[in-house]
Amino acid sequence: MRRIAAKLAFTGTRYIQNPVIEISDNQEILSVKSIDLSQNELPNCEYYSGLLVPGFINAHTHTELSMKGETYTSQGGMMDFVKHVISLRRNNKLPQASDLQTVYQRMRAEGTVAFADITNSEVSFHAKQKTELHHKSFFEFFPLSAKQAEEQRNVYSNVRRNFTDCEVFPSLHSPYALTITGLNSIKDLFNHSEFSSIHYRESEDELHLDSPDNPMHSFYRNIEPNYEAAFVNPVFSETLGDVLKHTKHLLLVHNTCIRQEDVDDILKWSDRHEVNLNFVLCPRSNMNINANLPDIHGFMEQNLNLCFGTDSLLSAPNLSIFEELKFVQANYPEIKLQSLLKMSAYNAALALGWDELGELAVGKKPGINLISMKALHSDRLHPDAELKVIV
Repeated sequence: MRRIAAKLAFTGTRYIQNPVIEISDNQEILSVKSIDLSQNELPNCEYYSGLLVPGFINAHTHTELSMKGETYTSQGGMMDFVKHVISLRRNNKLPQASDLQTVYQRMRAEGTVAFADITNSEVSFHAKQKTELHHKSFFEFFPLSAKQAEEQRNVYSNVRRNFTDCEVFPSLHSPYALTITGLNSIKDLFNHSEFSSIHYRESEDELHLDSPDNPMHSFYRNIEPNYEAAFVNPVFSETLGDVLKHTKHLLLVHNTCIRQEDVDDILKWSDRHEVNLNFVLCPRSNMNINANLPDIHGFMEQNLNLCFGTDSLLSAPNLSIFEELKFVQANYPEIKLQSLLKMSAYNAALALGWDELGELAVGKKPGINLISMKALHSDRLHPDAELKVIV
């Protein structure tokens, strides 16, 4: 058993002064108490001068696109980035299993205990079988034709068959990377899916997919001459919502160009179909690709379940949630640290169904990080703050 004490802790939902946390040999939390050690002595107690927080959860990654030496920094917009990704795939520049083992080890060293990963192949799964990180994989469908749908279904089936110890769920890439024909060939996969994910409102071009002048329309028409966007109507409940209404937990990712009418519609839809709705934000990636940021304030005012992701090493400098929080704090200085910490652990655990993670509470195994910084009680993340993994 270990006893860990510090000046301050954030449990996932609230602060505790002078915390003392007892942890079993298998890393389960046995007790969380507030004890002033200046008035009490405890044997075998590790004391840290900082803030104890739960291990972070990265709610959106693309580790398949996290190749050493490959980056995208042009801020050329969504379709320019998509072209870059397609070029990498065509040139077979995906990472090897050994590369991804290093990626996952680095994520753990940066305080992450779990991640939700978008996948398009079997590339990442050998490394996932060896990592101590919790993970869920979302197999991404983006068929422009019935033939592509069949090919993607075959890969998905192979992943499910060959890696039965990994959690894999179907997901849609986005509203735009789908044709009517392609969607009709895969809709049945979403009839009983516990979790699903989709890139949503990452670009305003999603709002008018039927326009020939739309760069998304033009791009996909060049790939598939018979391209007809499956979701011309931008109303979620009438399009995507009909496909995803049986999903228990849905992650809408990015949301940089989401409108209030979209939020209102989606919230009514999720209530009607009893879907656990979650909004995942990847601000550093958004700034890099589109030079814009999500309306975090507006989301917070509506009490949406917000989480953070990093996307990939193509569009972000690292897969560190801690560095993502620093970026958000710098760009939204009025947001309190406790809100950011709740999003990075507790909210993400709710979104992804990881009951034992996200909170410093008895019976849980969330991992523990230590944040050391100036103005520890300021409820803001100092730009020079440092992180250390304690458990």
